[in-house]
Amino acid sequence: MIRIGYLGMAAKDDNKDSEEFLYTLAQNKHIEFKLPLAEITTINLAYCHLECLPHYFHLPSLKELNLSHNKLTELPECFYNNHLPLLEVLDLSFNMLKNFDREPDCLLKLRELNLGHNSFYNTPVWFLHLCCLNLECFNYSQNGATNYNFVSNNFDQHFNKLHKLELVNSCLIDKDVKWLRAISTLRYLNISNKDCLDDHNINNFRELNALFDKPAWKDLIILKINYLSLPLFPQNLLNVTSLRELYISNNHLSWLPADLNQLFFLEVLDISDNQLVYISKEILELTKLRVLLASGNQLEEIPYFPASLEVFDLYNNIISSINVNNLDNLSMYDVDYNYVDVTESDLIDVEGYSRKKEEFRRIYDKSYRSHYNKPRVSYDPPSSISSNDSWDGEFLDVKCDVTVEEDWDKDYVKNADISWSDNEFVGDEYVFTPSSQFQARNQEVCNEDWMFVDAD
Repeated sequence: MIRIGYLGMAAKDDNKDSEEFLYTLAQNKHIEFKLPLAEITTINLAYCHLECLPHYFHLPSLKELNLSHNKLTELPECFYNNHLPLLEVLDLSFNMLKNFDREPDCLLKLRELNLGHNSFYNTPVWFLHLCCLNLECFNYSQNGATNYNFVSNNFDQHFNKLHKLELVNSCLIDKDVKWLRAISTLRYLNISNKDCLDDHNINNFRELNALFDKPAWKDLIILKINYLSLPLFPQNLLNVTSLRELYISNNHLSWLPADLNQLFFLEVLDISDNQLVYISKEILELTKLRVLLASGNQLEEIPYFPASLEVFDLYNNIISSINVNNLDNLSMYDVDYNYVDVTESDLIDVEGYSRKKEEFRRIYDKSYRSHYNKPRVSYDPPSSISSNDSWDGEFLDVKCDVTVEEDWDKDYVKNADISWSDNEFVGDEYVFTPSSQFQARNQEVCNEDWMFVDAD
């Protein structure tokens, strides 16, 4: 059941086409509504299998319209007939739209526009144009655009309200850094890739560090740069001191800069699924940090963390012991699937840990981890095994009895029954000819003096 906005007093001029359309959806149990239509301010028609809308879909008071997850291939005409004059929020994501070059009538008042997950081959020509002055949030993720030349060449720096921009898997490259860096009002920027398996229209930056070299934005709060195959932490990123949330997971980072404490407003740090082996004590100086997600790394011990921390994720590392005594001060944390057995530690309230772990997995959608709750098993064999020792293979569930007697003074000859004279090659090769007869064919013998000379 999908509900649309509450309807107030009766209106005089209800549009019959709109009314019949909504009644049809209501009969199919897609929506539930109350009349009159002229007073509707919000409609959610997601997941309704819609292929089109009525040409005269006239809702003069409508401010929010959600048409996501449908089968639209063309933009409905109602966007061009001034039938939605007050529309502020439009969600057209997860459809099959290919073209949006025609400027909609509602553009002047539009604040949020989601065009993600369609089949657009280029960016709308009106994007970031003067007639789009009120646009605050724009999502163009996972489309088919291969370049942003129009945006790069026509970007208007007086466009001063856009504060949220999402361009996941959008074919961004280094030359796009210039116009991304010029949006002075940005507060939220997501230029990640979806995952490492999806290589469709990936963002491919060779030098992402340039993005953070004196950018125009001064109040960037949230930055997402996941799945970008970053080998190093962008050093210039430390100059973006306004950051409160940094998501840099699923890259190839093996270390974090010691001066990470320059991001002193940071509240959320996601460094999961990298190759980190150590987190320095300077992280203690991030006194506002509330959430630290560090699962899927190579941490050998639990790093020290500031007293402000509430959520700590250390799942799937190689931690072998509990070396800190303040884990119970956390609201939620997860240290499962490490070499340490949490249930045997005197520094952890096991019952409390179980409760906090389950709460974390519920809120952060990590329920799959319930299948991997046990500690990891070390597969390293004993450092030395003598000839008479017996080692119980812990991970094989079998006993491997090793009893070897060797005479070190005895000379062992491999294949002693074969002599040098057997099958000795004398320079002749016998080949089978079409006449079914064997004939000897002399072969040229290479000069050994140059056969084994190293190539220049």
